[in-house]
Amino acid sequence: MQPTAKLKKAPAYRFIVFVEMLLCYILIYAGIQMVATLGSDIMAYLNISESQLGVFSALGNPSMAIISVVAGAITAKIGGKRVLVIGLVILGISGGLYLTGPQSLGILIVIRIIQGFGTGMVSATVQALVAVWFPAKERGTAQGALAAFYGASTSIVTIYASFMSAQQVVWYQTAGYMLLICGFAFAVIVALGYKDIEKTYGVNVIDEAIEGYVPHTDAPAEGGRKSDWVRPNNWHDTLRHPAFWLVGISLFFYGGSAFGTGFVLPLFLADAGYDAAGQAAVMTYGSLSSIIFSLAGGIIADRVFHGQRTQVYAISFGGAVIFTLVVYFAGGGASVVTMSVLYFLMMGFTTFSGGPAWVLPVEIVGPQMAQQNMGTCLLFSGMGSTVMLLVYGWLADAYGAGVSMIVLACCMAMPCIIAIILGKKYKV
Repeated sequence: MQPTAKLKKAPAYRFIVFVEMLLCYILIYAGIQMVATLGSDIMAYLNISESQLGVFSALGNPSMAIISVVAGAITAKIGGKRVLVIGLVILGISGGLYLTGPQSLGILIVIRIIQGFGTGMVSATVQALVAVWFPAKERGTAQGALAAFYGASTSIVTIYASFMSAQQVVWYQTAGYMLLICGFAFAVIVALGYKDIEKTYGVNVIDEAIEGYVPHTDAPAEGGRKSDWVRPNNWHDTLRHPAFWLVGISLFFYGGSAFGTGFVLPLFLADAGYDAAGQAAVMTYGSLSSIIFSLAGGIIADRVFHGQRTQVYAISFGGAVIFTLVVYFAGGGASVVTMSVLYFLMMGFTTFSGGPAWVLPVEIVGPQMAQQNMGTCLLFSGMGSTVMLLVYGWLADAYGAGVSMIVLACCMAMPCIIAIILGKKYKV
C-alpha cells in the first residue's frame, strides 16, 4: 500500500484519535477492575469463596484474549472503526445483562465471558490505533499516556462504586449501568468521530506518510552493529521469529502482573487486618501512581532512551519486584498511609512500562502486520492474566494471600529478565 500523500509532520488529528481511544480504554479497564472493587459484595451476594471470585474474574480473560487475535486480523480487512464500534456495543449488551441481577455464579461467568469479548475487541483495537496514528518518536509517550489510565481506572471505579453504594444501588446495577450507558454512548462517538488511517492516508502506520520515512532494513548500522533487522510482514515469518515469542512470553507475565496487582493486594490487605476503609484508601491513592509512572515511562523511552523500549521495561519490573516484596514484608505492621505510599511505588513501577511494552508488538514487525500483531500479543497477555488470576485465587484460599504476593513478585521478575534479553539481542 502506497501513501496517498506526503506529510511534513504527523497530523494534529492524532490527538482527536487519542481522546476517543482514551475514553474507550478507561471504560474497558474500569469494567475489568469492577470485580476487584465489588469483590466483597459479589462474594456475599452469591455466597462464594475467594477462589471462586478468582474464577469469575479470570474467565473473562480467555474470551478477551481469543477475540483480540480475531480483532487484529479483521481490523486489517474492515478497518479499526467497525471493529471498535462492534466491541463497544457488545460491552453495552453485557451491561444490560448485569442489570438482570444474575442469581448464580454460572450465569455471572457467562456474562463475564460476553464482557470479555467486547473488552478484547476494544482493547486490541484501541492500542493498535494509537500506535499507528503516532510516529515512532512519539509512540512510547502516547502509549504511556494511554496506560496511565489503567491504574487510574481503579480509582475511578472506586469513587463511582462508593457513590452508587451511598445511593443504595446494588453491585450488579453499579456494574451494569456503567457498561450499558458508556458502551453505547462511546460506540456513537467512535462511529461519528473516527477516521481509519488506511482510508485517510493510504498507509498502515503514520510514519509511512511522513517525508523522510525509511523502512527497517537488515543492513548493519554505522560501526557494524546490526541494530536493525528485517521485520516480518506476514504470519509465517512472524511466527518463526524469536523476537515475537520473547515479546509474547514477556506479555504473558506482564498480564499476570498488571491484573494480579489489583486482584491480590485487596486480598492481602484483608488478611493483614486492614478494614474496608483502609483497603479502599490504599487502593484509591496508591493506584493514582499509574498516571505519573506510565506517562513518565513513555516519555523516558522516547526521549531519554531514544526508542530503546526494553531498557525501560527492565527498570519497570525490576522496581516492581522490589516494592512488591517490601509490601509483603510490611504486612499488617504498616499504617494505612505507609501502605498507600508503598502501593503507590509498587503499582507505579508495574505501570512504568505500560507505554514501551505495548509499543513492542507494533515495532517488532513490519507496518503491514502492526495492527494484527497487537491483537496476537494481547492473546499472550490475556492468557497470562487468566492463568495467574486462577493461581492467585487458589493460593489465597489454600495458603493465604501472602503466598499469592510472593508468586506475584516472581511473575514480575520474568518481564524484567526477558526485556534484558530482547534489548541485548535485538536492540528494541
